[in-house]
Parts: sequence; structure tokens; C-alpha cells
Amino acid sequence: MTYDNVAFFYDALARLIFGRQQLSAQEFLIKHIPENARVLIVGGGSGWILEAIARQRPTGLAITYIDASGKMVALAKKKNTAGNSITFITADIAQTQLATASFDVVITPFLFDNFTQPICDEVFNKLHLSLHKNGIWLFTDFQQPALGRHRLLLRAMYLFFGITSGIKARGLPDTGGLFAAAGYSPVVQVQLMGGFIVATVYKH
Repeated sequence: MTYDNVAFFYDALARLIFGRQQLSAQEFLIKHIPENARVLIVGGGSGWILEAIARQRPTGLAITYIDASGKMVALAKKKNTAGNSITFITADIAQTQLATASFDVVITPFLFDNFTQPICDEVFNKLHLSLHKNGIWLFTDFQQPALGRHRLLLRAMYLFFGITSGIKARGLPDTGGLFAAAGYSPVVQVQLMGGFIVATVYKH
């Protein structure tokens, strides 16, 4: 699974379909990143989030940026990250080893919708163990849509990215159950597009 085939037009496609809703959901979370934090971003795509972070936290962050797409990482490396330290890693997070309790903040922007439930469970546990005991998890993703047009859009997305990017999932995994079972509490949450997109700050 990789977004290499769609990297050059992914952001434009997302803006066409969602406007600024995906960006707004992630920007809502960025202000919760503490100063001088060790940050893990998984599935950051083309890296626009690095510039958004730099506008609010221009120095002091040590960011590890992991994405499975080499072309996405190449785009991310061109972004203005101000004075923050960035370590770029091109890898499938399911196959990546992470040190225990090595991050203060984990950010997963529209990551888990790519996974079947078994892979989602595996990746969630890996990221959970990498997060410091008092750390925060900034989660942004789709949730089960209430509106018919959003259900159709979700099916179309899975069909398109299944063909172009090898996404095997055909429905959204239960991430809420994983957070609850692992002892996380939602500190603040915002929902957009009638609840189709959700952004949550989780504290363990």
C-alpha cells in the first residue's frame, strides 16, 4: 500500500472533494502541541502539516515523519519547517519498529481509514506503546457517515484508492473502541462535514 501513484495530485483532489475541511480538522489539533515536544507524525502525506505546525511552533520540536510513499516524503522534504528538527522515514508503519515511550505527541492524520481492522489494531498498539505515559494523541479521520451522500463518497474513495494505491480496506475500522480500551479520554473534539470528519485530542 502506497500513495506514490497519486502523490502529485492528491492534495488537489482532496481540496476538490473536501474543500478546507480536512485541513481545518488538522489545524484545530496543532495548537495542542506543547513546546519542545517529541512528535511522531504517521501518514502525513505531502507534508503541508509540517508548515502548519511551523507557523504555530516555529522552533523546539523534534519531529519524526513517517509515510509509506517515497514520493509523498519527497514532497514533504521541500516544505518550510522553520527551526524544527525533522527526521523523515519512508516506511510502512506496520513494518516499522518504534521505541517504547519515545514521543510526547502522536499525530495520525487520516491514517487508520487505510487499514482493515486487524492491521488497524496492530498499528494502534504500536503507536500507543511509543507514546509517553502523559502524552497526547492528535487523531483526525473519517467516522461512520450519517448522510447517504457521505456513505456513497466513502465507498467511492475505497474503490478509487483500492485501484490506485492498493488499499485493501473496504470500510472504516473501529478506532473509538481502540482508544477506549487502551484507556484514552477525549479532551476536546470537533466534527466537520456533518460528523463525517472528526478531530480529537486524546489524553492517556
